[in-house]
Amino acid sequence: MKKILLPITFLLILSNANFSQTYLSSDKNQDGNNYLFFNEQKSSTEHINQIVPDWIYDTKAPILSGLKSADVNGDGIKEIVVSTFDTTDGNPYGAGLIYVLDTDGNNLTGWPKRMVGAPIPATVSIGDINHDGAMEIVVGSWNQLFVFDYQGNNIPGFPKNFGTSVTATLYDLDKDGYLEIIYPSSNKNLYVFKYDGSSLTGWPQTLPEMPGSPAVADIDNDGEFEIIAGTFQGPVGPDPYKMYAWESNGSIINGFPVTLSGVIKSTPAIGDLDNDGTKEIVVISYDDTDEDSLYVFDATGNLRTGFPVGVRYARLSSPALGDIDGDGNLEIIVGGFTSTEILYGFHQDGSVIQNFPVLLNHPGSAGNINTSPAICDIDGDTTTVEIVAKTNDYIFAIHNDTTTVSGFPYFIDDENQSGTYGPSPLVDDFDDNGDVEYVFASIAGKIHFFNTQYTYNKNFEFWNSYKHDTQNSGSILPIEIFTDVNEANYETPKEFELMQNYPNPFNPTTKIKFTIPAAHSPLLGGARGGLVTLKVYDVLGNEIATLVNEEKPAGSYEVEFNSHSGKGQNLVSGVYFCQLRAGNFVKTKKMVLMK
Repeated sequence: MKKILLPITFLLILSNANFSQTYLSSDKNQDGNNYLFFNEQKSSTEHINQIVPDWIYDTKAPILSGLKSADVNGDGIKEIVVSTFDTTDGNPYGAGLIYVLDTDGNNLTGWPKRMVGAPIPATVSIGDINHDGAMEIVVGSWNQLFVFDYQGNNIPGFPKNFGTSVTATLYDLDKDGYLEIIYPSSNKNLYVFKYDGSSLTGWPQTLPEMPGSPAVADIDNDGEFEIIAGTFQGPVGPDPYKMYAWESNGSIINGFPVTLSGVIKSTPAIGDLDNDGTKEIVVISYDDTDEDSLYVFDATGNLRTGFPVGVRYARLSSPALGDIDGDGNLEIIVGGFTSTEILYGFHQDGSVIQNFPVLLNHPGSAGNINTSPAICDIDGDTTTVEIVAKTNDYIFAIHNDTTTVSGFPYFIDDENQSGTYGPSPLVDDFDDNGDVEYVFASIAGKIHFFNTQYTYNKNFEFWNSYKHDTQNSGSILPIEIFTDVNEANYETPKEFELMQNYPNPFNPTTKIKFTIPAAHSPLLGGARGGLVTLKVYDVLGNEIATLVNEEKPAGSYEVEFNSHSGKGQNLVSGVYFCQLRAGNFVKTKKMVLMK
């Protein structure tokens, strides 16, 4: 096994335990704070009853980035895409590599791609940048921003001579059909580049310190997309420790920036935590007391009741969102450290999820979790979610009741190497055959691929990788795929409402109540006897059932949805959405089928 020799300034020695870690920094410009912590070495035990990988690929280079999946070559099967450091010349900081592996562990033609001059600690972002029907791969090294086509060729207009150590986000901010690149640079600028390398109007924006990895969503329901990012490095100057929110034109949103307890080393997460139609921003900030803080803000920068909450040593673990307990709301999962690695879990009001926090005990050394958890159904039961998290040397998977999934923890062996961040796990159905595959990696550079026979319930694919998706949006917003109506332009009158279904969760039937106002309501366009539709969708936006599709007079109504009849035949457990439309009014509610 190839060992990594680093300058003594990057070697972390724990003399009280006779234990050493070879430490790789993701950040070119160290700010003097100790973000990564390890305790003493524990006694080792035999690893038994583990899951068995289909193959292991050795990059022979440290991996500090998250694993991503995308159909890069357009053959209908997703590939594994990951960036690494490079030790070819004995210096891990001298170059970086991007690998694109098929599900048999083979490199695609043109890959890996080696970039000389600096490592690549950032996670790749993948999307069709130039609207040519093929995927592009976007990533920054310490020195440059690269954009490659599916064969590894540079896209015209790139690279850009701006370095970074954190991950870019891809999003169609101006809604012209082309993805923009939202790029946080170590020169303290947040750039937004168009597909041809030109800048979007209003950008870049300059921060007091380097911006962190951004998240993107329409947080205020105005029909436009906003960008959320915080100060990544510290200590900062007269404008310290802030999280910013910009409109797509670069203007600051009212109520922002907000001040936090410290720098934001992880990326924010955005979702409608309480299913009320508005979005919340979840963010973790560093605290030099080591009692890091988890904040939840609304779209106007107001701190939600119940927050912040303490999450010890959670500074390097980006939060993941998912419906853990099946109540129809999103919960927050993040890793940290106490006496060993730990998973924290919170409801939208700041209360702790039942049976959380969870201690992830294992042999060997332990440290704060520096990866993002995945929240998916990985065991084939198709009824509940699991949480997958990487610790030092191990991959853990727990059920929503916090019991351990069979075959875990899995020994991944970081080979006494550590880094500012680690490779976050990846869960997906790569070949779209209905079975789940998962991919794990060690910081030492070995990629482990598992092709299971377990049924994959995509309705429970809440957060399958670092920053949620291939574009690294950092947001979970399934409702937006259902409507092109600008809901923010219309105030919902009290007499026009879609109520939460009851019971929820349900099996196999549930009742849905809604009310329709007088026919002269402007929400019905001023017409008498407006058309009313009530439909059920899955999380991918596929129509499952039409419950109402007719003109309705003013009044209160109740309909029953049966998951065993009509288009609802043989529905699997998971999240579904019922949506009421009438004129200009649109309302959506989340429903959970639990068999």
